Amino acid sequence: MSPEALDAAAPFTAPAPVPDAAPGNTLLRQLLSRPTALAALALLCIILSMAVFAPYLSPRHPADVDITRKFEAPSLEEPLGTDHLGRSVLARLCHGTRVSLFAVGAILTCIVAVGLTAGCVAGYAGGRVDGLLMRACDVFMTFPTFILALFLVGVLGSGLTNVIIAVACTHWAWYARFARGLVLGLKQREYVLAARAAGTRPTRLVLRHILPPVLAQMLVMAGLDVGHMLLHVSGLSFLGLGVRPPTPEWGVMIGDAREYIGTHPELLLYPGLMIFVTVMAFNLLGDALRDALDPAAARETERDAACGAHGPDGTDGLDGLDGPGELDEPDEPDEPGEPGEPDEPDEPGERDEFGAAGGEDDSPTDFHGVRAGAREGAA
Repeated sequence: MSPEALDAAAPFTAPAPVPDAAPGNTLLRQLLSRPTALAALALLCIILSMAVFAPYLSPRHPADVDITRKFEAPSLEEPLGTDHLGRSVLARLCHGTRVSLFAVGAILTCIVAVGLTAGCVAGYAGGRVDGLLMRACDVFMTFPTFILALFLVGVLGSGLTNVIIAVACTHWAWYARFARGLVLGLKQREYVLAARAAGTRPTRLVLRHILPPVLAQMLVMAGLDVGHMLLHVSGLSFLGLGVRPPTPEWGVMIGDAREYIGTHPELLLYPGLMIFVTVMAFNLLGDALRDALDPAAARETERDAACGAHGPDGTDGLDGLDGPGELDEPDEPDEPGEPGEPDEPDEPGERDEFGAAGGEDDSPTDFHGVRAGAREGAA
């Protein structure tokens, strides 16, 4: 057969469409279209600017002590005033942002690295390796995270490094479980099975085909946990088991100012407000990122929230009521028959709704609607 005939007999295949934009640009566009994500990004930009430009926002060193200037009111030189030792509150807030965000970043890096490695190994290898790693995860998941972190800090000692190690040790198991579940689903995909059948080495197969999607999902999970880790670090520092004074940190600032809550409550307000705003901003950004990556889950969450507020049938949670104050009206009593007119007998063979022969019966009925005479006959 000639080449011309082969070309004529071959089916026409349309070329693959070229995407208009990269996936990253699409994700960024979706994030920027959400008001909550824009607000979270604006807050995070302000917080990161405070950390980066801390020496320029307050020229004083955060550890400079001047007792003669203690409890100064806000002024042009000290916009937030001074604390009980005459230290600049603004300088401690800005430098404390550096310490807190660095601690949270180090904790999440350790957690993602350990959890991702353990989850990929357990999910892909299976067998005894999987069982051993998952039993280790069960041990760490048995105890409350903050209680276990307190125990580990008590064993290791206070300090920023020990806090990072303790908090990372108490949370890696959840990430390992999550990664293992993703790997178990991905390794049964057709492209992974085809790569394995082609003789691809397990290490290369995991690094190229399994690791990228798992890492993307774990980064979203880590973004949702930033606020949780920040509360851990601040809580341990507040108890005196985390960052050591005079290092500026938000939890340390709250712990130093708790003795003056009655006379100078603003000393607790400033670091507490920073913790609240930072946690809220990261939570809003994590929710927006999750909704952008998984729109189906976002719609399901909105539908569940709507059902919880209005009930499954849209009746505001009131079953059987059309509106407030509308109840079922009582049935009107049957009108008595005219005097002197006997009731017409029923046709033989007919049955009423209860299955008794002979039509309607004048015997009394109980509260279930079953005739008492039929019940006595059955007894």
